[in-house]
Amino acid sequence: MESPAGKSIAHVREKDGARQTLEEHLFGTASLSRKHSAKIALQAMGELQGLLHDIGKYSSKFQAYLASAEGILDQDCDEYVDAGQQKGKIDHSSAGAQYLWKNTPHEDPVMHSAAQILALSIASHHSGLIDCLAPDGSDIFTRRMNKLDRSTHFDEVLGKIPLPVAHRIQELLKGPELHREFRNYLSSIIQKEKDHHTGTNTEKMSLVSFKIGLTLRMLFSCLIDGDRTDTANFERDWTVSARQEGDYVCWSVLAERLEQHLDSLNSSGLINETRKKVSEECRAAAKRERGIFTLSVPTGGGKTLANLRFALHHTLILPRI
Repeated sequence: MESPAGKSIAHVREKDGARQTLEEHLFGTASLSRKHSAKIALQAMGELQGLLHDIGKYSSKFQAYLASAEGILDQDCDEYVDAGQQKGKIDHSSAGAQYLWKNTPHEDPVMHSAAQILALSIASHHSGLIDCLAPDGSDIFTRRMNKLDRSTHFDEVLGKIPLPVAHRIQELLKGPELHREFRNYLSSIIQKEKDHHTGTNTEKMSLVSFKIGLTLRMLFSCLIDGDRTDTANFERDWTVSARQEGDYVCWSVLAERLEQHLDSLNSSGLINETRKKVSEECRAAAKRERGIFTLSVPTGGGKTLANLRFALHHTLILPRI
């Protein structure tokens, strides 16, 4: 049920049976989620959701399920369960959301809003974003935060979180970084609507709410990406060195590579000549001002590369915003 070092397991690698500890997975996911969330200056929120997302897996029920599924426990063991019947039925997402919700100072409106966003993201990370309100108007979100311990195993999990994970979670919850970054983020959104929108205050706040909803979806995406990427890095460790991790080649280099590829293509024959003409026209159109463009070419006319050629060169002439 646990790794040789006595630590709870997150994943077991198929090719060699190696075990990733849950602590390793939480820190790995948190690191990736923080990095991606930094793009919108919400890195502390990104890290916190990564640390909390899978703490429900510390429950003995989930560890028995995982060990049974991976063949670590045999059928004669008292803790063995039918993994096929248990798949998808053990709630490991609610505990992290509940931990955050119960440890947030809700009298602070900034932290209350941040907790709502992160708790929803964590609770949803294996289901897609859940609805917060039912058709009859009942409060699904609050019901999820108050879900009974017999289903979430919250009390058991609380006593099993490793100290390094628990300490970092508390640092983020009690330190100034999370509050400061989310307060500044909200202030920036509100100020932009005041400066650039001419509607009523109600209309402005409606746009603010919409943008906060988009922020939730961005943070949720950061968590999903971090979770899946860390898992993939463990399962297929040889892929780690191939990941660009945001250190992407610049547009000019990509455009030059495409030009070299196009130069290597066979241009003889009527079809290839037509494809080349379409491509050249797309290359010329890339110099136009920003706008909406369409390309209508019959099947086999080389639309894919022609569109890519337009996009790369158009990117090079666009002003930076």
